[in-house]
Amino acid sequence: AALAIGMILAFYLAQEFKVPQKVLFTMIIACVLGSISELAKRQELVFSLIFTFVLFVIGILYGKRITPVLFSRKMLILLSAIAFTAVAALEPWYTENEFSRYPKTVKYSGFWPEATEAWEWLNLETAANNIAYVGRPVPLPLYGSKFKNNVYYVSVNSQEPAKLHYFPESRYHWGKDYEGKHKNFEEKGNYRGNADCITWLKNIEKKKTDYLFVYSLHQIKGIEFPIEDAWARKNPVQFQLVYEKPSTHIYKIVR
Repeated sequence: AALAIGMILAFYLAQEFKVPQKVLFTMIIACVLGSISELAKRQELVFSLIFTFVLFVIGILYGKRITPVLFSRKMLILLSAIAFTAVAALEPWYTENEFSRYPKTVKYSGFWPEATEAWEWLNLETAANNIAYVGRPVPLPLYGSKFKNNVYYVSVNSQEPAKLHYFPESRYHWGKDYEGKHKNFEEKGNYRGNADCITWLKNIEKKKTDYLFVYSLHQIKGIEFPIEDAWARKNPVQFQLVYEKPSTHIYKIVR
């Protein structure tokens, strides 16, 4: 929604400031070409470039004839009806195959194959559960089919919820030293600073958490888990390890 509003606002401002259409059209083509290499590779990239070039030529040669037809009220209503019908028809298929398709599509996303298996396992085992996650900032698949679960990060200190603007004294260092970055997160005043197991357990209980999903730390050379994983392992009665892979752990919390 935010992206759509931003795009609408950009075109609105371009119109208000009377940006020449040729300039605007050139900028759009540049953005499309620049994005293609990020979204597609190999044969997909080649096909996308050819398809974009064909559309570009058609736009130049027949744009004045096609535009009034494509953007007429009747055509917009027809295209909208077709789009909504197609989405409604495909929704059951998507819901049924959403998680089984992750292993096939993960190679395009930058995620790792083990995570897709953990996502599918969690989806099969949960139904409107409370899921706490930690490690990598990838909560979306944990919601499950039709967003059935409640997903959140549980603070390791007294500031719960741990929203970044609630830490006015925080200081973060960004760069390619990811090991150092994770250490920086744990410094005093930062959102993972003053970590305390007892406080974290109280926060877990307040949320009535059912599962703890632990990713290994993001973009480091080896495999290392956040401190919550060690806390959970020290308390096997309350935190039952129900799923374990080299880079992903899932605990079922007994309350």
